[in-house]
Amino acid sequence: MVVSETFSAKKVVQLTGLSSTMVDYLVRERFVTPSGSAVRGRGNARKFTFGDLVTFKVLARLLDSGVEIRRMAKGIRELQQALADPTHLTDKMRYLISDGRDVFLSEGETLENLTQSRQLAFAFLIDLAACANEIISARSNLPSLSLMKATSAN
Repeated sequence: MVVSETFSAKKVVQLTGLSSTMVDYLVRERFVTPSGSAVRGRGNARKFTFGDLVTFKVLARLLDSGVEIRRMAKGIRELQQALADPTHLTDKMRYLISDGRDVFLSEGETLENLTQSRQLAFAFLIDLAACANEIISARSNLPSLSLMKATSAN
């Protein structure tokens, strides 16, 4: 999905649920820079791209979860750069993962550490419920213990 429209700070507030004060703070502290503005500086309207809006929404969710975003600033800036290319906003760019300090971006089958200069990282996701169900299924296919004792006694 490619959205080439630019958005005002007022639209950012409406679309992300952040307050105008928080949007101003995030811009002032350079968590997000207005990528849609050709001219920057005092007196010029800030224009944000769709990728910027996604970055704001990520920040809103992190803040709602009580995450101290200052510790993740570098990773958030790298995320905004990755989202600057509208072709990145596909199903391949699926998950943002964080431990509250490092920020990882899942693209397809790769996991990049955005905090460590986009270094590839390894992660394993194991479905514990599936493991338990496999054991239960395998257990039900085993002969019962009493049947095993009877056949071994013969």
